[in-house]
Amino acid sequence: FDRAATDGTGSAWDPIHAGIAVYGGAVQCVISGNTIDLTRGHARAAICLLGSDVDDAVAVEQRAATNGTARATLASANPAVQLGQLITGPGVPSATFVVSVAGTALLASNPIGAGSPLLTFKWHERGQGTAVTNNSVLCNAADGAIGIFAQYQDSPSILGNNLRYMGAHGIHCMDVSDPVINGNTVLGQQSAKHGIYLEASATGAVVVGNVVEGFNGPGGSGIAAANRIGGVVSANSAT
Repeated sequence: FDRAATDGTGSAWDPIHAGIAVYGGAVQCVISGNTIDLTRGHARAAICLLGSDVDDAVAVEQRAATNGTARATLASANPAVQLGQLITGPGVPSATFVVSVAGTALLASNPIGAGSPLLTFKWHERGQGTAVTNNSVLCNAADGAIGIFAQYQDSPSILGNNLRYMGAHGIHCMDVSDPVINGNTVLGQQSAKHGIYLEASATGAVVVGNVVEGFNGPGGSGIAAANRIGGVVSANSAT
């Protein structure tokens, strides 16, 4: 990836310069098995997940008949009920989304308790449940790029990635709720940033089994968290 930092193409969208970017209220995307080389150019991040800070999409209400499975029958067909919307209501587990809908037949991502609940369907402007797994990133430490940058996301999984010679943060989560960061190898090069940096979310995070090295410049650290509540940091190696 060699787009110059001064390249203003698409500036009306305030684009994030990234090798792979997922923008807006993306639901349960998977970014896996990619190799991204940032040694020849400039970018904000190798992989970027960028939602919106205001989750203000209009909700749609629709009554349905449910039987304790993931299948439900809407009381009437409603074109405003669409694939990818978050479902909430009586008997609906958290993080349940519309997997498919055809007429009155609806398939959810989780079983819904039996009954005749009034369900709420809502688009999200924040990212939901994205997985970033088993990617390899090579970075020129001098350009200051982030390996994986996530902002305005809910419940992402960042697992098993290999991030080498990072100049800025290896993994940076800004206003990301309930992330799981597990089994990553994050290497800096006398970086003054943090290998794994979590900030600005009043939720817990799970940071387990990561190997972090080389973030030993002035002010740098292996793992840092700011303005968060709860969570688990366990069995990591930070040198």
